[in-house]
Amino acid sequence: MPRALLTDREKDVIRDDESVDPATRSTLLGRIEQKIYAMKEDTQLLRTHRPDLATQLEEHVCSEVPRDQLARHDQQIQDLQETVEDLKERLDDQSD
Repeated sequence: MPRALLTDREKDVIRDDESVDPATRSTLLGRIEQKIYAMKEDTQLLRTHRPDLATQLEEHVCSEVPRDQLARHDQQIQDLQETVEDLKERLDDQSD
């Protein structure tokens, strides 16, 4: 089965946090944080080019979050993106 987010070593460290030296724990936890941030880009790519897979991902990962809440968040993101584009156009118009 393919690995999702965590390596076996990372899982071991998370399960038995106390037996790992602090430097190793810090390094592994930092790596996990970087992967989480990278997932954001992957998710956005899926939403843009493969919404069916994005929906499937959300259903599996966010099953605890109500679908209507996810839809509201998606709408908020879209509204913010439109606002940013609007502001960019205004700034471009002012610089001309």
